[in-house]
Amino acid sequence: MDSVLVAIASAVARQAAGLLASGARSAAAALVKTVRERFADDPAATAALTAAAEDPQDEQLVERLAEAIDRAANEDPAFAHRVRTLWESARTEGTATDGGVVNQVSGHVHGNVVQARDIQGGITFGG
Repeated sequence: MDSVLVAIASAVARQAAGLLASGARSAAAALVKTVRERFADDPAATAALTAAAEDPQDEQLVERLAEAIDRAANEDPAFAHRVRTLWESARTEGTATDGGVVNQVSGHVHGNVVQARDIQGGITFGG
């Protein structure tokens, strides 16, 4: 089993149970919503999600949820991409605490990029 899918399943279970830290709620909530929507017509997958949400500390239940997510991801590459993208966002959002900042650049960047929290004075690029 892909360890990323197990981590995703664990996060989905915790969010569905309302246990994730508030800093990760937006991306994590979108992740749960995406999984729930994908599982809507699959009673076995929905049961795996419900069971894991009821006891997100139970590794076997989380593993079953991960297996359901894995099956869905293998059947639907767009779902697989969406889940992994949301997972990366949830992980990033959840890391800034105590006034911290998360800087994230994705896609193609043409030109300069500055990632910072507090800047005193100006910024100059090139010579």
